[in-house]
Amino acid sequence: MDYKGLYEKLCKAQTKHDMLDALNQYGIESSTKPTLTRNKQDLYFQMMDYSRIHFIGSKIKLWVTEPVSRSKWFEGFTFQDVNDAPRTKRAEVPKTLDNFIKIMSYFIKDNDVIPDHRNPVEAIKEEKDAIEADIEKLSITGQEKQALVKVRINQGVFREQLLRKYSHCCLCGVSNPDLLIASHIKPWSEASPEEKVDVNNGLLLCPNHDRVFDRGLISFDDNGAILISDELIQRDRMMLNIDEGMSIEITDKNKEYFTYHRKKSGL
Repeated sequence: MDYKGLYEKLCKAQTKHDMLDALNQYGIESSTKPTLTRNKQDLYFQMMDYSRIHFIGSKIKLWVTEPVSRSKWFEGFTFQDVNDAPRTKRAEVPKTLDNFIKIMSYFIKDNDVIPDHRNPVEAIKEEKDAIEADIEKLSITGQEKQALVKVRINQGVFREQLLRKYSHCCLCGVSNPDLLIASHIKPWSEASPEEKVDVNNGLLLCPNHDRVFDRGLISFDDNGAILISDELIQRDRMMLNIDEGMSIEITDKNKEYFTYHRKKSGL
C-alpha cells in the first residue's frame, strides 16, 4: 500500500467525490459524507465497520467501533468514551503521515505495517481460550454460563469479524453497530474448538432476531429462506418483524451449521 500517495491525495481533496475517488483508486471500500462545516477540507470518510476518520485542519479525529487490539494498532493514542455510543472510542491526533499510516493500517488490517498484530483467527482462538478459562474459574453452568459467553463474544474479535462481513442484521438490515449481536449458529456449548472460532458459524443479528434465533423459534433452509416455529404466534411475528417472505444470504461454508440448527430447533 502506497500510504504516502493516498495521504497526499486525501489532503488535497476538495470534495467528498475527490476523497472517494482517492479511496477507490487504492482499493479501499468506504462510504463518504461531508461534515456540517463549510470548510471543504473538513471531510471524513466512514469505513464499512462504522469506524470513521475525520480530517479537521491540522488534526485527524478517529472513531473506532471495536476496542479489540487498540493498544497494538494505536500505540501512543489517547482514546475517550463517546457518550451516545458505548462501544465507540474517539481519539484526536496531529495530521501527520506516521499517524495516518497507523490509522489506515488498522482499517485494512495491514500486517506488514504492524507485523506482531494477531491475525483474526489467532485472535479469536486466544479469546476462546480466555473465555473458557474464566468460566472454569467461576464454576458456572447453564443459562448463566451461556449469558457470560454471549457477553464476552460480543466484546471481541469474533463480533468484529462479523461486523466486517455483514455490517448489518442479516435478517432485517438494522445497521447501528451498537444494536447488533454476534450469534453462533451452532451454539458455543455444543461446538468443537474449531467451530467456536469459525466466522462461518456466526450471524450478526439485531436483539429481537438474535433472541428468537437463539431460542430456535426461527431458522433458515439451505437457500436462506426463513423457517418459523409454530410456537411463534402471528401477533408476535408481526411485533418482531418476522414473516414467511424473509430470507438471508447463505454460503456453502455455513450450510452445515444451519443444518445443525434446524435439527436442534425441530424446523
